[in-house]
Amino acid sequence: MADTTQGWLIETKFGPHTHWLKLDGKPWPRYDVSAYDGDELRKYAIPFNFTKDASEALRFARKEDAEAVMAMFQRFLIDPVATEHEWTAP
Repeated sequence: MADTTQGWLIETKFGPHTHWLKLDGKPWPRYDVSAYDGDELRKYAIPFNFTKDASEALRFARKEDAEAVMAMFQRFLIDPVATEHEWTAP
């Protein structure tokens, strides 16, 4: 029987597709986005991007950790959900 690993991912929808949060490999600042701060549009550099491949996603050991990151970056995420995933060890 194969060993499995479990973890929590942060997923969001872009149109009909599901995407997962991943760390970006670019040097800091990594990913520039714009968001409103009150009435003012500001530019932010955030350390992540999104992927369609769940195996590339940032994995959290606990649901609480994924939810804490979702709360920190809530202005940049559209309806994020912490979802549990399982992988077979190589």
